[in-house]
Amino acid sequence: MRISQDRTGDGWAIDTQRRKIGDLAKLRGWRVVAEYEDSSVSASKPRGAGTDWARMLKDADAGRFDIVVAVDIDRLLRSTKDLNTLIDHGLQVVTVDGEIDLATADGEFRATMLAGIARFEARRKAERTIRSNERRRAEGMPVLSGWTPFGYTKDGAQIPEQAEAIQRAFADFTASRPKSIRGIAEDLNAAGFVTSRGRPWSTYAARYLLNNSLYAGFIRYNATGELFPVAEGNRWQPIISEALWRRSAAKLRDNKAKVDRRGNQPRYLLSGVARCGRCGAAMVAGQNEHRVPNYRCGQNFHVSR
Repeated sequence: MRISQDRTGDGWAIDTQRRKIGDLAKLRGWRVVAEYEDSSVSASKPRGAGTDWARMLKDADAGRFDIVVAVDIDRLLRSTKDLNTLIDHGLQVVTVDGEIDLATADGEFRATMLAGIARFEARRKAERTIRSNERRRAEGMPVLSGWTPFGYTKDGAQIPEQAEAIQRAFADFTASRPKSIRGIAEDLNAAGFVTSRGRPWSTYAARYLLNNSLYAGFIRYNATGELFPVAEGNRWQPIISEALWRRSAAKLRDNKAKVDRRGNQPRYLLSGVARCGRCGAAMVAGQNEHRVPNYRCGQNFHVSR
């Protein structure tokens, strides 16, 4: 199952896909042994390790199933390379619209044509996105990847209480006695804020916030790192000064350099091993309020027992 980043609502919703696939399996007398979902993973990018596509292929190699069911071929395949992968795994493909027998020349030809069309549509959409992003940068408009940055409305107006939280975060991080990135995330969570995606603040999300040039009035072109100033009169106006953002960005680079110099040798016995018993996230070393060493959840800050 897959749903794209298109938020028009015209596509197959995940629940609808799940229901239609379940109905077809019940009609055929098949047992659904696993579900695989790659939602909001760009169709123009490869699906590598960590995706449900990779998990599906691993399960196929383990012999968990021999039939793959999707509502439509473009929900399953993004390119002829994907198709060849399924053929190499000896899998049978069935869609809500009908069965595609990859063991026959006719079925393989039909699937190849449909996969080619899916690839064409993905490439064309990617090219349109690139042109649109270039136009927005030229006009001094932020290039948004589907989520409105914390601190702004979708129209670019500042949200006062969020803007104040951003100012505090940058000030605390660059102070003479700076607060850690983890501390910034904890403060945001304690104040009742969530990220633009509606999730609790993690160290990763806080680090992204502290490195976001938009808050200083600059749009970063990720391909080159080049900065474009937000156009005057545009609603996406700075929340902090350029100087404050540059201090924060420099501190983040310095922190990364220190980590790189230390290398990958773990400093703590359970580094990379222990997992949170509540949410499954990696545990990291820290200290409690009495400076007693302990382990904490690295994602949601659950303290070890």
